[in-house]
Amino acid sequence: MAKEIEGADVLESAGLDLSGVATHAPGPQGLLPLTPEMLLTQPSGNLFGLSMNVGMGWEPQRLGGPEVLILSTHGGLRAEDGKPIALQSWLFQHGYAWWLEPRDASLLFALTFVLFWYGILWLLYRKQIFIKL
Repeated sequence: MAKEIEGADVLESAGLDLSGVATHAPGPQGLLPLTPEMLLTQPSGNLFGLSMNVGMGWEPQRLGGPEVLILSTHGGLRAEDGKPIALQSWLFQHGYAWWLEPRDASLLFALTFVLFWYGILWLLYRKQIFIKL
């Protein structure tokens, strides 16, 4: 018979020592580049984002550079029955799986995926474009 799982088994971590985990550290030095115009005209989310970036370790002097808009195509492809298809699944099925063995198709797709993003990131780096999160 299987052992019954107690609530304490799930919620407690016996023997876990967290005393060595650093919870406080000095942040970056400097001031947020806020201007009166920004405070009057910018959406509060932009100002909150600046403070969060600095809170996560960005140097305040590097804020306010070029911005990038990332659009999503969440659920953009649909099957004949109307169900959403993930773009990666569609690319794999129509670009690799139909002519390669599954193992080879998976490897080639993974390599292509990594090289694609490496190329995008290389271009961004060459143009000195850094995305702030």
